[in-house]
Amino acid sequence: TENLDDVVHQFLGAYTATLDAKTGLCYHAIDTSKQMFWCDPETGLSPHFWTRSIGWFVMAMVDTLDVLPTDITGRDQIHTNLVNELTALRHVADQHNLWYQIPDEGDRPMNYLESSGSLMILNAIAKGIRQGYLEEQEWGSFLDKGYANALEQFISIDRHNYVNVNKIAHVGGLGGPNHRDGSFAYYMSEPIVANDHKGVGPFLMLCNEMSYRHQ
Repeated sequence: TENLDDVVHQFLGAYTATLDAKTGLCYHAIDTSKQMFWCDPETGLSPHFWTRSIGWFVMAMVDTLDVLPTDITGRDQIHTNLVNELTALRHVADQHNLWYQIPDEGDRPMNYLESSGSLMILNAIAKGIRQGYLEEQEWGSFLDKGYANALEQFISIDRHNYVNVNKIAHVGGLGGPNHRDGSFAYYMSEPIVANDHKGVGPFLMLCNEMSYRHQ
């Protein structure tokens, strides 16, 4: 418990540092020294939003709200940030209530609906509703449509009755020995795979959350 103030500080700091005021989305990364080759030299921000990075962030906010004491300073702001980020994501969702690899450029050639990030975001919404962080009336139908379309768009069952999670971006990072520059071309160049744990895990978590809704 002696580290809870720092937990709050990290969540609020990361949100503030990466937030785009125009869209309400959080960028993939920031270099506050403004030295990395992939960042904007004036802001330090990476060039694009990335659906899976935002998916991890909103899932983590929901999980953290579960364990933070209700009277700790900053908890309410994390809740507000969660609602604001999910609302911003809702504005860039496609007609299936799912998200593209680069979420705000869905009409750009080569961009594609990406499963792991979409499943993470839907999981955050589902758990957020169950835990009372989101209003059922406002989010319930959006979630149900997204879940139904996620099953159709991302999930297949083969002739052996194995369930497969498809359309997973294998990796997505910045810098490193491969000189990953954060460009649109970079995000499109990473392999698209099936059954990677970064997609299977959120799928199982989402299925578990949806089972609560249908009990």
